[in-house]
Amino acid sequence: TCFFFDCFREDQLQCLIPRIAGAAQKEAHWLVADFKIADSGWRRLRSQLIVRFLYAFFRRVTRLPARYLVPLEPLLGAAGFTRVQRVEQDHGLLFSDCWHRGENASQAHRIT
Repeated sequence: TCFFFDCFREDQLQCLIPRIAGAAQKEAHWLVADFKIADSGWRRLRSQLIVRFLYAFFRRVTRLPARYLVPLEPLLGAAGFTRVQRVEQDHGLLFSDCWHRGENASQAHRIT
């Protein structure tokens, strides 16, 4: 689900993520890539400005219902997935996560 979840409000994601998770096999990997707000400093300010601009643009052009980035960790965790790897790029603006669900989720192999 690359650059997909940022299109939805939190209430929508609370319904959508369990439905997608329910369609996945018991032993599943879930790759997620999206925008994020960087942790601190000029990177944080930069990512806030870019994300704010993107939401304003897409809200106007497509009537996008979302207005901010929703933290995905609690929703994916509640669906039984454990994050096994995160890669950040573009000064903390972008992330790619690998999530795993299954008996050996805590020992899932790292994808590089």
